[in-house]
Amino acid sequence: MEHVPHRQRVARALALLEQQYSEQEQRAYLRLRWAETLIRAYRHQRRSRNRYVVARMLPIAGGTLLPVLVAGQMRGPDGIQHDVLSGLAIGISLLVALSTGLIEITKLDYRWRLYQRLRYDLEHLGWFLSQRRGPYAQVQNSNEAFSRFIEDVEEVIERFNSNYLAHIATVEPARSQSSAHIDPSEHASYQVKL
Repeated sequence: MEHVPHRQRVARALALLEQQYSEQEQRAYLRLRWAETLIRAYRHQRRSRNRYVVARMLPIAGGTLLPVLVAGQMRGPDGIQHDVLSGLAIGISLLVALSTGLIEITKLDYRWRLYQRLRYDLEHLGWFLSQRRGPYAQVQNSNEAFSRFIEDVEEVIERFNSNYLAHIATVEPARSQSSAHIDPSEHASYQVKL
């Protein structure tokens, strides 16, 4: 099976759907809502996956290198060699800690899965509509099928947005260094954490 870039895959599916649903409003919805959202989901999924893989490789590589560096230091201090090994061990430890913290703060793993699910759901809805299968198999005519398709696409996008807001972008009260507990009614400033 040959690799087909995501834009070409979406373009093929879009062309197939536009042959079946040729009214101006239907074509506009397919292009501007379904296809554009699907392309963005592909792009963000790939970007999130790549960032996650790179961020996970640092702790894996660091966890492998640190014991070797520590064992090299145990042989005995050799002046410059000992200082270099100590500096490398400290630097790698910091990179591992920063990378692990970055994954946790940005939720790269969850972000990747969230965009993957959005892409998967939108892509399948499009193929189901084009083949009149799945939720569109028992629908009587193409206009009813398309109306149901719009409802399903909007439901998928709404579910994605809700999950994104609940798990990725959290709104918390801005905290000062001295306060352990903040009553939201006392402070009007809020910040969004991404």
